[in-house]
Amino acid sequence: MSSLCMKRLNIVILLICIGLLPAFADKEATSVPNKSGGANMDQFKWKKRVILSYPTNEAAWEIQQKLILQLESQIDDRDLIIIRVDSKQKRVYQFSEAQRLELINKYKLTPGSHLLIGKDGGVKKKQLGKLELQLLFKIIDQMPMRRSEMKSSKND
Repeated sequence: MSSLCMKRLNIVILLICIGLLPAFADKEATSVPNKSGGANMDQFKWKKRVILSYPTNEAAWEIQQKLILQLESQIDDRDLIIIRVDSKQKRVYQFSEAQRLELINKYKLTPGSHLLIGKDGGVKKKQLGKLELQLLFKIIDQMPMRRSEMKSSKND
């Protein structure tokens, strides 16, 4: 493939990524207000499973985004959202600086860490290094609520 074709392909992929990423957002919960000023994770309770992701750098985040796009349907099927918590967060679920720091401190997140939070609000798994979505899918699929969801979707 010529260099020009590769550049065009990369631009197309980038444009697709930019266009599709908002699709991961839950339309009902686009902001993170909290009267107390703290990071409000309660808005997701019983609605979404959350991965708090603290990428080591922009390159790591871009690699992670490619994986997320490849697995979009599996992510959606599990009612899962991925929230970036480093200082360059710019997605729909953007926290204030104080809220972001509160999340990092509360969950002891460090660059390169990812935290799976269940629909019940409890921490289910912490990963260090590369985000391993397939491993998290296995963990999610073993959860009683997820098993119930899978069973009811088979009956529909």
